[in-house]
Amino acid sequence: MGLAISTRPNGGIKHWRLGALSLRGAVEESARVFRIASFLLPIAFACAVALAFARNTTQLDDPWMVSLELVFLGVLFAALLVRAIAGRPVQYIFQMAWLRWLGKVSYGVYVYHILFKPLFQWVVARCFPSLGAEGSLVALFFVATVGTLVIATMSFYMLESPFLKFKDRMAAKHHTTLASQ
Repeated sequence: MGLAISTRPNGGIKHWRLGALSLRGAVEESARVFRIASFLLPIAFACAVALAFARNTTQLDDPWMVSLELVFLGVLFAALLVRAIAGRPVQYIFQMAWLRWLGKVSYGVYVYHILFKPLFQWVVARCFPSLGAEGSLVALFFVATVGTLVIATMSFYMLESPFLKFKDRMAAKHHTTLASQ
């Protein structure tokens, strides 16, 4: 970050001072960014939740409201990332075992939650026929959450992990082949 050494006697001192000043500026700037993120995190979360409840629907029918929600969610997750990088309590939360497991299976959750939606709806209709509209949605939420997590976990350990290990072995073989040439 701007630290250069000159071959002239005493010529490099100015460069070292300049580098130290720019480093101090970067530290001050990161502290300012952290303070701003700490301020924006709860505000963005409250606004995103308030907008979701105010709309009272999960349909994407009003593009202006959806755009506004996406802005607040973008600010929320950017602030969350800044807090996580800073090594504060958010980093402690992200190191929890169940969140690390959820991170491993998250791709499967992303893929399978829509793929198996008709199956989850069928299960709710067969197992809970007497529930009303709201009760069916709550049951669908729980059935889809549990079902998706089970399917995603099986997919991770039975499909994704073996392929990732195979990829690593092939990359290591390719690397050793290139190194020996």
